[in-house]
Amino acid sequence: MVNLTKFGFGAGLLPLIALLMFLSEANADRNDDTPVLDVDASGTVTPLTDGLMILRSMFGFTGDALTDSAVDLTNCQDCDSEEIEKYIADVRGLTFGKINSVDDQNISGSALNGKTLTIGIEDGDSESVDLSGLLDGVGVTSGQASAITANTAKTGITSDQASAITANTAKTGITSDQASAITANTAKTGITSDQASAITANTARTSVIDSHWTRFPDRYYPDWRHEPDFYLQLPVLSGLWGGRLNSEAHNFATSTRNLNFINQYEPSENYTVNRIWLGLSIVPSPDVAALQLSKVKGEINPRSINLYSFSMSHHKDGNYGAIYFTEDEVHVPNVYPVTGVWQRYVSRSQIEDMLPKLYSLFQLDDESVAVNCLSLTFHLNSDFSVSVSGECSGTTTFVPD
Repeated sequence: MVNLTKFGFGAGLLPLIALLMFLSEANADRNDDTPVLDVDASGTVTPLTDGLMILRSMFGFTGDALTDSAVDLTNCQDCDSEEIEKYIADVRGLTFGKINSVDDQNISGSALNGKTLTIGIEDGDSESVDLSGLLDGVGVTSGQASAITANTAKTGITSDQASAITANTAKTGITSDQASAITANTAKTGITSDQASAITANTARTSVIDSHWTRFPDRYYPDWRHEPDFYLQLPVLSGLWGGRLNSEAHNFATSTRNLNFINQYEPSENYTVNRIWLGLSIVPSPDVAALQLSKVKGEINPRSINLYSFSMSHHKDGNYGAIYFTEDEVHVPNVYPVTGVWQRYVSRSQIEDMLPKLYSLFQLDDESVAVNCLSLTFHLNSDFSVSVSGECSGTTTFVPD
């Protein structure tokens, strides 16, 4: 028996060298360059084919359960489960005593070059072994280990063992009831399937509640039920401008407008004097939306299904300004039956285009001037965009230091 340690190899490499010699005799029908761990003789060693079958064998899997979905059917030389089972058994059956008895040849010219071990055989062909698979100390590379990290829910085995069989998504080797139990209890370890279902149902309800318009006091949703992603917020208000959103109409409220803006340009405790007020209403038009849906059934393609009615009021010190709605001639009677009614049929995009223009006209972001308008004109252009203009003037506001 040759003492390999004198060639610079530690005792930990002796089983690997003897394994090569043993398998070269036990599997003579394989190509000489087939890696030892290539259990299906496909030409390559991969973690989710050869590695998975070795691990399955160690867990007691046999027959088709050993090889299911793990054999490289395109390139394998040993494709049969019985042959593969026998090959792995040969590897696992190798004992230290057999290691000490298999070497009747002299080893010469052996060397370790990086991760490759070359074993020189006197009067014979040398053998090369790739040792990179031993880098992480558990028999697979770190890359292979990362590829099989998902399956940690298999009680009774270590996390490393569970990770190594992640590809076995069909849960081969356990009963269908056990598989169903694992599926039902996903991410809810330690509770029953009924409890898990209750959590799932309640999560869905929580999601709906969290997105409801009542959870956002800084937003006004004109039609949350039919256009839940459409909401309005107060613009930037400077100087003495104050603003408030109103989602609910009350019969005796001082204002039923949805957006209210007031500038008390001369601050006072009095509730009625010296103020500029601007109130806007944007409410859904359900009958018009129903009309749009009817158009669709008549093969008419309306520009929008959800339409809204826009109105406003404005005064300074109780003196109300005039509000006009005009349109290009092309719209009457082609779209609207008469003049001055288009504001009852506005779309979300028109509202989002129109409001910033109105806010800019009133200079709501100005620190020192409060604007009021004797008259305002909203004009519908031929392309359905809206122009906003007015006969307006500014009042200097008193802003305390």
